[in-house]
Amino acid sequence: MKGGLAIFPDEATGEAAGEALLNGPTYSSLTIDKAIEKRSSKEAGNDPENIKQQVHQFSGLPGDAIIKDLTPEEKQRLYAAIRRTEGQKPGVIKRSGP
Repeated sequence: MKGGLAIFPDEATGEAAGEALLNGPTYSSLTIDKAIEKRSSKEAGNDPENIKQQVHQFSGLPGDAIIKDLTPEEKQRLYAAIRRTEGQKPGVIKRSGP
């Protein structure tokens, strides 16, 4: 992690890690809204209410849906909405020095 952000060697690895986190014991039994509140707390400088609205809009899923009960297609929509809301994007590693 760097500055509160996880850095992965490639986009696929980052996506897989995010999906595994949501499917793991910390988040899978939570509703979408509770998971967002846990991931994006006000204490960390986030606006969870705005994030919830965006995730609902982008995914088309209700906030009271339980993550483990989502279909594979719904989970993919949720993951894509979270990535979009969080501004996740591939980066470039720049090496310094010779």
